[in-house]
Amino acid sequence: MMHWLVLLVSLPREPSSLRVRAWRRLRLLGALALKHGVYVLPASAETVEQFQWLAQEVQRDGGEATLLRVERVENIPDGEIVRRFQEARDGDYQALSERYRRLLRGLERGARAQHDLAAPGEAGAVIEEREPDAACAARVLPALALEARAAHGLAQHHHRAR
Repeated sequence: MMHWLVLLVSLPREPSSLRVRAWRRLRLLGALALKHGVYVLPASAETVEQFQWLAQEVQRDGGEATLLRVERVENIPDGEIVRRFQEARDGDYQALSERYRRLLRGLERGARAQHDLAAPGEAGAVIEEREPDAACAARVLPALALEARAAHGLAQHHHRAR
């Protein structure tokens, strides 16, 4: 059986930077928004720690945060939640894939240019131009790991149910 962490979050309207910071952190974690202020992640030691940390941050900033561990969301089957996680990340994966393709093309051009012109540091300049790709990867890869764990847990649940 899947277990889920549900984080209920409410932040003051002002300053809006508090809401933006919490939203960015939730996105970085790969949390799925079920409703406004209601976020879910597959339960694991790692996600419990991450949601606990975020709940403390929200409370420190004057907001309210409640963390729940549930066996299921009654009106949404586990498979539907996993599908929503996958849909939410599809665009991120496509963007990440395209960024890495551009990075590889840039590295190839930089390597050719460095080889052809023997200009030191040119390949490094190409890498420095692509720095935002690391931020994208840092956001997408943890979400991919969480989804893989959720899918694995769901597959185990279905296997045991047979």
